[in-house]
Amino acid sequence: MASRVAHSARALRSRAPPPLVAASHSPPRRTLFGWGKTKLDDAAPPKPLLTQDNLFHPLSQSPFPEMRAKGDRIRQLAYCPVSQDQHGDKVHVAFECPDCGFPTHASEQRWREDPNHGRYWPRLREANEDEHDLRSGRELTEFRLPGPSSLSLYLVVPPSRLGLTRSRRCPQANSRTRRPSRSATGTSSCTRAASPRSRPSAHGDTSPSS
Repeated sequence: MASRVAHSARALRSRAPPPLVAASHSPPRRTLFGWGKTKLDDAAPPKPLLTQDNLFHPLSQSPFPEMRAKGDRIRQLAYCPVSQDQHGDKVHVAFECPDCGFPTHASEQRWREDPNHGRYWPRLREANEDEHDLRSGRELTEFRLPGPSSLSLYLVVPPSRLGLTRSRRCPQANSRTRRPSRSATGTSSCTRAASPRSRPSAHGDTSPSS
């Protein structure tokens, strides 16, 4: 009898539900396909590397490696114009112009001797700032195109407001020009005879007048 009671007690304990576990408030795990996804609204716009008042940099001191490489290529390929024209020396450029940031002359002395320096450095400085502006990382609002325009924006203006009213009709221009009818002989009925007037001559016969 006792063995039966012990056996039934063990059976009841095995059928008992598992103890309750407190629910954890840990964030839900990301799935494989959702890993690394962030909301576009929460993402902050990237901070520009250069501000609008700090776009000019000499090519050798540019924060961008491609601009520094551009300066190196210019030094390898370009020749000093003053050394070649005034001194007859074919020397590569090595001195960077402080006004435009490009290597333009062989030395500072050759740069000071150049009489045409003031003609080209403003355009080179503008190119320098544009190159750095394109790489600054700011939002280029200049390339933002307008969206599709609505038909409600088009205003119907009467022709009278635009000065397109009809002027007074010219009777000669608006009247239908009638072509002259030709007779069987081929001459026009509304034109005068083209034969010259005849006048009597001294002998009594008529001869056409010239």
